[in-house]
Amino acid sequence: MKKEKRRIPIAVQVAIVTALTAIVVAAINAIVNAQAVRSELEPTIIAQGTRIAELTNTIPMPQVITQIVELQVTPTATSIPTPVPHLIDEMEKISDWSPSSCKDTCESAALYGNSVILVSLAQGRTDNALEIVFDLKNKGWVGITRRVDTQLLLGTKGITFHYKGTGAPNTIELKLLLRYPGDPDDTTFGASWKRATDTNESWVSAEALYDRDFTCWWPVDLCEKHDKALNLNYVQRIDFAISNKSDDDTVGLGKVAFDDLAGIGIQP
Repeated sequence: MKKEKRRIPIAVQVAIVTALTAIVVAAINAIVNAQAVRSELEPTIIAQGTRIAELTNTIPMPQVITQIVELQVTPTATSIPTPVPHLIDEMEKISDWSPSSCKDTCESAALYGNSVILVSLAQGRTDNALEIVFDLKNKGWVGITRRVDTQLLLGTKGITFHYKGTGAPNTIELKLLLRYPGDPDDTTFGASWKRATDTNESWVSAEALYDRDFTCWWPVDLCEKHDKALNLNYVQRIDFAISNKSDDDTVGLGKVAFDDLAGIGIQP
């Protein structure tokens, strides 16, 4: 039996055609509208592009800096290290020193009497110190002396020491005794501090530089013979003395303790 085909009703066909026609018309209108918008905007876009290009040309572009700038470095202040002292004597042994004083053959002793010295150990800055108790007459003096190894002075520019004292204020003398080859006697160089013995029992320091504070004292002929030059290679002895200089000092009793005798190192 032959199968009969089904027909779409006329009303349905008309509806389908109408819908398809509406879709096509809407698509065409959309294309037309898009082209119109593009035509309107294109001059503006071109104009804005030109403006951007013009602005780009007027803005200065950053340049690469090729110049090398030299930094100016200001050095900071640094403390200069203090030269290390060359220890000569800790001043803790009486036996290393020999005392002497103005008496008998001393010119002032004949006029004013003998000056007296007593050497002992006393409390030092850390350990012991060598103390001189004195009774000075007018223009009198007392002192202590010892031999010194020349090697302890080489490489130094002066001598330093610490001391404290009380009583009658008198002059402190520091002397170097040199024996130049062929000379019959020592040549004495010295430095002095007037009215310095009384420190009210407070420790103070003193220093004497060879080229500033030491001068050739005696004998005059040997000082002149050697041009008053202090040559450390010929130092044999070192002395401390307490002397009365008449006008500046005071006769009478007093005491002075000496500690840490050292050479002043040369700054490298």
